[in-house]
Amino acid sequence: MSVPSRRQAKSRSLKRRSHLHLNAIHLGSCAKCGATKQAHQACEVCGTYNGRQVTPMAEQDARALKKTRTKAPESPKAEAKATKTSKA
Repeated sequence: MSVPSRRQAKSRSLKRRSHLHLNAIHLGSCAKCGATKQAHQACEVCGTYNGRQVTPMAEQDARALKKTRTKAPESPKAEAKATKTSKA
């Protein structure tokens, strides 16, 4: 295999690679729940795709996830630190 006799300029390399860039992900909204989702993918929240229920447990999992996010119990260590700082 032959070796190039001269170094290739940066501009020439960058011109060649100008099309190798990342594209933005196309997001849409779910028809059932209105959550943002990727095009041509099942909704992660309600589990539907094209008007059909694809993942049966997704709806129950989403409800459980929402409950845990809203309650968010603090750990005993965090509560102990909070009481120590408030006493001082």
